[in-house]
Amino acid sequence: MKSADRPVNPRRSPSRFKKISGNGDVCSVRAVHHGEGAIDVHRFAFFAERKTPYFVMFDMPPGSSEGIHAHRAEIMAEAWLDEYYYVITGNGIMRIDGEVVEITQGDFIYTPAGVFHGIENTAETGNLKVMVTLISVPPA
Repeated sequence: MKSADRPVNPRRSPSRFKKISGNGDVCSVRAVHHGEGAIDVHRFAFFAERKTPYFVMFDMPPGSSEGIHAHRAEIMAEAWLDEYYYVITGNGIMRIDGEVVEITQGDFIYTPAGVFHGIENTAETGNLKVMVTLISVPPA
């Protein structure tokens, strides 16, 4: 019998992994970091644990934005956070450290802790969907 054909042993200890099916916990959030419009924010079960890395997905309609902000303890009541944005679909811009960067499907953007940044859907039609990974880092 091949190992893939063997039944799973029901007496095994609990799994050390988590799987989330579907979209996680979705809520519409207005003015994320004082941005424009409402963004559907998909929070996954790991988010509630507030352990990093944790993940959220933004589903941003045209004209919506996450306002410009930085993750550092003296500005916000949170840890220093590096953020990694992966553009799933759509087009837009990111403002990072005073620069405007065009983004599109397949782009991966790193924003270090303490650096001001924000994202905006500048397309006339179609949502901008972005997976964001946040990782806690010690202050620089």
